[in-house]
Amino acid sequence: MIKKIARGYGKLFSSFLKIIFLAALCFALGFLIVYPLWLFASSAPSAYTVCMMVVIAVALVFLLGLSLKKMGFARFMIRIGKLVLVLGGIALCVYFVFASNRMAALLVLIAVFVLYGFLAFGVKKYEKKN
Repeated sequence: MIKKIARGYGKLFSSFLKIIFLAALCFALGFLIVYPLWLFASSAPSAYTVCMMVVIAVALVFLLGLSLKKMGFARFMIRIGKLVLVLGGIALCVYFVFASNRMAALLVLIAVFVLYGFLAFGVKKYEKKN
């Protein structure tokens, strides 16, 4: 009976120590990653900005390449066209609203709606052939 109780407390403290160890490990790894980046960002902000922009651009090109390979060129271009159309249309609408030209914003919104419908439903769906 005492062995069962001791074994139960042993498992409990073992689990507790594992949790404490993992939390300490996360803290240490976080510190090792974040502290040099913070030091770099605070000592040379412009160089840090350029480095982060390059890292993000490389990651974006890599992800776009994977997506292109997975979907095929035609489907990829249709998807990129839809994305550019929606984001550009929203940006243009906001610009026209802030420029106090609400009629132009409405025309852009209608044009984006029609063109998106054409890209989404009117263009032949290209399937990637394996």
